[in-house]
Amino acid sequence: MVLGAAVLLVCASAAHAGTFHYSHRVVATGHLVDHWTIDDPGYCGAVGDGTVTLDFKSVKPAKAWVVIDPTHNSEPNNTLGSWALLGIGDAFGHITDIRAKPATATVDLVDNTVARLPPEGGDCGGGIDKSDCGIRSLKGTKVEVAGYNRKLIKGDLYGGFRPPRLNCGTGNLDAFSSPPAVAGGNRMGELLIKMPKPSKLRQKSVTVTATTHKKTSFGDPGSATVTDDVTRTFTVTFTRIR
Repeated sequence: MVLGAAVLLVCASAAHAGTFHYSHRVVATGHLVDHWTIDDPGYCGAVGDGTVTLDFKSVKPAKAWVVIDPTHNSEPNNTLGSWALLGIGDAFGHITDIRAKPATATVDLVDNTVARLPPEGGDCGGGIDKSDCGIRSLKGTKVEVAGYNRKLIKGDLYGGFRPPRLNCGTGNLDAFSSPPAVAGGNRMGELLIKMPKPSKLRQKSVTVTATTHKKTSFGDPGSATVTDDVTRTFTVTFTRIR
């Protein structure tokens, strides 16, 4: 067992009993690139490629008590506890996992596709509408950093970049972790990040990061085939409060 001023092996009930203190400020940043291609054999179907680039950052640092908590056993096959980022959850002083925090996020949508010309000649009525392509800010996004097990934490961004009506190609990806089969990561699409030994968090500042890469293709015979080549990076910086 490792004991230190900033990182202790404790349980939430003990924290609630009077030993709770915020140990770190936590900032998360992330980057995603989805290079996608489409080949639609249909009449005037889209053919070509494009790119989705997503960047985000915590609006401001979140305060948390960063600990290995033996009572956190929610993940499958985990009975030894987990890293946890704890905070005061209500006016009664109950200690809970900190909630997802507001993030600033921008997305850059690039669509290089063209319409497949009909074999019998003619045109496609002006081609593909790309009026929503370009850079824009995303509203209402939140970034989550939470424990996963005794070795890993998980990171995610809530809030999609593809609304129901969007005049720009984006491939099969809807958000940072959705759908998981395209995004990669764990079964929920969350990105898992290796933590250092607890004693290292006694340092003034510690940064951990992880990158995933996944390439997928979907499409039935005779229908559009879409390939997504997705790379994601999630970085968390812990700065000691005392």
